[in-house]
Amino acid sequence: MLVLMTTVGSVVWVVSDYYQTSELSAVLHERLKNQLLAEAREQRLQLYNRIKSYSPAVSMYASNTSLIDYIDQDEWQKNVNSQLALHKKIPVWLPKLSVMRSYILPHYAMLFDTDSRLRELYHYRYPLPPNELLNISAHELELSLDQSHITIIDDQPYLIAARNIGESIHKGTLLLATPVDDELLRESQGMTTNNSISALLKDGESRILVSSDNIRIPVGTEISLLEKHYMMTGEDHFGTGSSDFMIKIISLISTDEVTVQTEIMLSKDRKTRAINAFIYFIAFGLIMFWITARIQKLTRKVVEFSSNMKIKQPSINKGDQLEELGLRFELLASAIKEETSTLEHAALHDPLTNLANRVLFNNRLEYELLNGERLNQKFVLLISDLNNFKRVNDTLGHHIGDIVIRQAGEKLTGELRRNDTVARLGGDEFGMLLPNTSIDKSIPVIKKILDAFEGAFTADGKKLDIGISIGVVEYPTHGQSIDVLLQYADAAMYKAKKNRTGYEIFDSSSGIYIVPDTA
Repeated sequence: MLVLMTTVGSVVWVVSDYYQTSELSAVLHERLKNQLLAEAREQRLQLYNRIKSYSPAVSMYASNTSLIDYIDQDEWQKNVNSQLALHKKIPVWLPKLSVMRSYILPHYAMLFDTDSRLRELYHYRYPLPPNELLNISAHELELSLDQSHITIIDDQPYLIAARNIGESIHKGTLLLATPVDDELLRESQGMTTNNSISALLKDGESRILVSSDNIRIPVGTEISLLEKHYMMTGEDHFGTGSSDFMIKIISLISTDEVTVQTEIMLSKDRKTRAINAFIYFIAFGLIMFWITARIQKLTRKVVEFSSNMKIKQPSINKGDQLEELGLRFELLASAIKEETSTLEHAALHDPLTNLANRVLFNNRLEYELLNGERLNQKFVLLISDLNNFKRVNDTLGHHIGDIVIRQAGEKLTGELRRNDTVARLGGDEFGMLLPNTSIDKSIPVIKKILDAFEGAFTADGKKLDIGISIGVVEYPTHGQSIDVLLQYADAAMYKAKKNRTGYEIFDSSSGIYIVPDTA
């Protein structure tokens, strides 16, 4: 049946494909052409706006008071013969990174003195620019004043814009420079989902100067080689700020992508699809018997597997074999999911108190460490130990000890916030994690815990005097790793137990402990 269906389907496909291709080709190429025209207009407009944005950006940066104050310093004025200062981090004479991202974040920012001598260069993560740019002529610098200017430097087009510093007195010149490359073209398109590729050519030349997709259309490719596989449009000229040359911007879209548009033209293919539907209906009826047998066999295997896993499968009598198989799969998946969830919970929680265990506590502590680094937030870690618990356990038995442990967990949970974590770390030791807080804010909570443990515990009608000792540390004040924080918290807890102070705060700066005010 599979061979028959494949053969019939192949014959139908060949016949219908020939008809579809002849009918849809003309309409599809027309639609692709209209799409390319629309995308080309959008790309040109966005590129123009990107280029023009450099001039107001350099004007704003040049009027920055930090820059003016910087070059007014005697030290800057005197060090005329000093070497070129290179900056990978944003220098004080530029705005902050957040400000530049809102305007323009150039590859290079260059600071010249009044004699057009380059004094300082900011190049962020990019390599140093070509010597031709480092030794830019006074004439080229003047052409770039108060306008976005494209020029060829070392066979690479660069977008530069300059502005004199100082309103009435010329104190120097600030120049922004960025290579006009695939990165700039892609950035100019922003978040658009265009399928077309934009490219730049020098007027009078037939080789690609810059392409937004260097993989599909590399720099230096001849336009004539692209005509077979690409549709192109929009050979518009725009000025570069210089009278030396003009640049053309073109948009290209691959004609290989026309198959993506075929669904739009399916209305032209209704007659063919009607014939196909009739033929496949006959074929479908022939193979349904085989499919049904396979489904029934798979259903029996699901029931057998469920029985071996001791998962109950009720009697389901559905006329629709696929529906029955789906229901049985859902029952099996639900049972496995429930069992997996139970195992995961058991692996991360203490079976006696149902609190988080040491594994889950360490995971959350590690998460808070990462969160603290990223958001610069503090958190507080408490390690506690019950007082007199060993004596209760030894004299009254483990049953009473278990009751005390459960009551202690309930008391701790009742005094903390919902987003705090209480964990049983082992025996009568509990850990508490208080995210996004400091020691000062957590002291009232700690005192509430001590007050809660002053009340007598009751187990099997017996009143027990069970206290608690707590060690306190704060991230990042006392440490920036799990092991260090746990070690210091343990040490502070043992100090509190020894001195019977209720709680102790570890003092990492002096290596001694802060004895809290117990008043």
